Amino acid sequence: MSITSIMMYYKYLDFSIKSNNIESVNYYNNFFKSQKIPRISLRNYILRLFNNLYKQNIDIIVLHSISILNCMKKNKIYLTQYTSHRLVLISLMLATKIYEDVPKLNSVWAVYGGVTLHDINIMEECILFHLKCNLFISKEQLLYIHKSIY
Repeated sequence: MSITSIMMYYKYLDFSIKSNNIESVNYYNNFFKSQKIPRISLRNYILRLFNNLYKQNIDIIVLHSISILNCMKKNKIYLTQYTSHRLVLISLMLATKIYEDVPKLNSVWAVYGGVTLHDINIMEECILFHLKCNLFISKEQLLYIHKSIY
């Protein structure tokens, strides 16, 4: 496991959360918003997801997840203390679905992510709707994200 990539990912997310000082939450954020700030730190949550769900090609998964999160931001879906865990979960899930020949079931992601299967299905549908089912990331985008976090 590339702990360096995971820690850079966490630092990027932490910076994004701190810079998104958003008082009014977009309607679509309600799909991703927790009722209260999760007890598990974002760092430990990310480590738990990677330890249990994905141990290969971590660098590309991290880059793709960041790209998905950036696309969500363009749709006014922001990382905050209340949305970060769920947005990270769904962005990692979608990123791994692109690279795995046999991706893990949503029910497995729900268990390790601490959400219901119903919630994870709705979040996935919402993100795919906003991204118009387009998860393609160009080589240039990947290089730009790579340079910005490493």
